[in-house]
Amino acid sequence: EQQNIAIYQEIIQLLTDDSEVQSRLTSCFESPKAYFKQYADRYDERGISEEVDEATIKWLAIVDELLAVNTVIELDWKTDKEEFLYQLEPLAAKHSLDLEENWLKEEADIPARCNILDEKWTGQDFCVACMDIDSDSYVLFICKRDILEKLVTLSHTINQRFGYAKNM
Repeated sequence: EQQNIAIYQEIIQLLTDDSEVQSRLTSCFESPKAYFKQYADRYDERGISEEVDEATIKWLAIVDELLAVNTVIELDWKTDKEEFLYQLEPLAAKHSLDLEENWLKEEADIPARCNILDEKWTGQDFCVACMDIDSDSYVLFICKRDILEKLVTLSHTINQRFGYAKNM
């Protein structure tokens, strides 16, 4: 269990340097049920009841805490190009990455759009990454490819999944 907590903490450190988020999540990893009670509304919005397993509580806590500080975005699978760009723009700006409307096709789905962005950002070694939350929405963030590789490896050890958004 302690080993598990260490893995979750390593994941968090790769995703954010916000110490308040790190501390809230550490308390979640140490006592998921208490965290669930404190943030029951968030889980309720996702249709998740108290019977849920602790791994799910922890994984969604990461998503919700990172959403709250605009480190990740969550998009419905049918999000249109305009909304996709609007949501992703602040994340791209944080990394000084160009994001141009004319790169993307109107009818493309989210993985296809992310594939194009990965190609455009190859030179800077950035990609669009995704946290798999087993739903019909995409939790996306932008990071260096080597960071994503580390996240993929770490997430496998706790039976969760990070990946390139283009492959989701």
